[in-house]
Amino acid sequence: MFYKILLFLGCGFLLSACSPQEKQTHKEVNTEVKVKPKSYTREITEEEQKYIQLVINKDYDTLMKLTIGQSNEVLKDYYNIAFSLKEYQELQRSDTETNNLGAKYQYIALTLKALKYVPDEIKNQIDEVKTSANDKYQYYFQLANQETQNKKVYERTVDPQPVIIGMTSEEVLTEGWGRPSDINRTTSASGVSEQWVYPGYKYIYIF
Repeated sequence: MFYKILLFLGCGFLLSACSPQEKQTHKEVNTEVKVKPKSYTREITEEEQKYIQLVINKDYDTLMKLTIGQSNEVLKDYYNIAFSLKEYQELQRSDTETNNLGAKYQYIALTLKALKYVPDEIKNQIDEVKTSANDKYQYYFQLANQETQNKKVYERTVDPQPVIIGMTSEEVLTEGWGRPSDINRTTSASGVSEQWVYPGYKYIYIF
């Protein structure tokens, strides 16, 4: 009986000694398992091949007629492709209106970016328009911001408002005295400072 107890305790000791190692090994194996995300793909049908050819031929009107108002996800994508490419094409005309150009280019870029799948045959065509539309959107967005700032500066120049200590140079331009009539620059060991001179013997130093 005594020997049986010793044998049981010995086996228990061995099991307890092995368990952490086995668990650790199991844990290490699990951390090395990586699941790669699956990229979306689909088989191109004969009908879809016709849509692809219409895009290649730039026959956007026909493609829109075939896909407008459809609930099918693939058909909606092709309608968005046709609409976006046609809109981009029309914006390149010299007689196009300049109103809201930034917003129009932004819509094109976002619509093409949201496409779930683009066949290889038209991928370069789509990517080229998407990149160009995004670049033009950034340009017109910055231009609009500059025009807005210029308008604010002009308004303050003809109708100055009080300048408060702590204002930045931009705030002086857009919220205070507006554009100075003259600027005197002074270079010293600590850097360059500017004296902005305004009508009525007013001036302010910009560091």
